[in-house]
Amino acid sequence: FREEQMLFVFIGVVNALLIATGILSHPKNFERRQAMRKSWLEPPYRFVIGRCGNERINALVQQEMGLFGDILFLPDHPESYRNLTYKTMAIIKWAASVPRVVGLL
Repeated sequence: FREEQMLFVFIGVVNALLIATGILSHPKNFERRQAMRKSWLEPPYRFVIGRCGNERINALVQQEMGLFGDILFLPDHPESYRNLTYKTMAIIKWAASVPRVVGLL
C-alpha cells in the first residue's frame, strides 16, 4: 500500500464503526435534552427516562418520544436512584441492537 491508500482504508474503517451514547435523564429535563440535541449530540444516541409520578409530565415525555424518536421510556420503572440499574441495562440492550456499534459512551 502507498501511504494515501493506507489512510483511505483507515478512514473507511473508522466511518464504518460507531460509538453509541446513552444518557440517563429525568423526565422534567426537556430543556437539557433539547440543548444536547442542538449542540454536540450525534446519532446513535438515546436518552433513558423512567416513569414520573406526574402523569402530565409522562404525557409530555410521550410527545417528545414521538417528535424526536430518541428516548427509551421505561414505564414500568419509576424515576429513582434505585432504578438506575434498569436504565443502564436499557442502554446496553439498545446499543447491542444497533448495527456497527463497537462501543458505548
